[in-house]
Amino acid sequence: MSINANERRLFHTLRDPEYSNFALLQAEFEGKRASFIVAINRKGDDYFISPLAVLLDQALLDRCTCDGKPLDVGS
Repeated sequence: MSINANERRLFHTLRDPEYSNFALLQAEFEGKRASFIVAINRKGDDYFISPLAVLLDQALLDRCTCDGKPLDVGS
């Protein structure tokens, strides 16, 4: 699994020198790839990871629902 060129461009768009707490993470869910742009903040000894953008492949998007209805993400 690797990060594609478009995902790298999206990530670098967010990489402003004023913000040093962004990270690009990847995970697999049932063998399908998902990428996340997250903000990582520290409070005391704890770290909090907040998703800013989630990039899913079409197979995962097809399984997403909102209130039991298919998710409409446009074309």
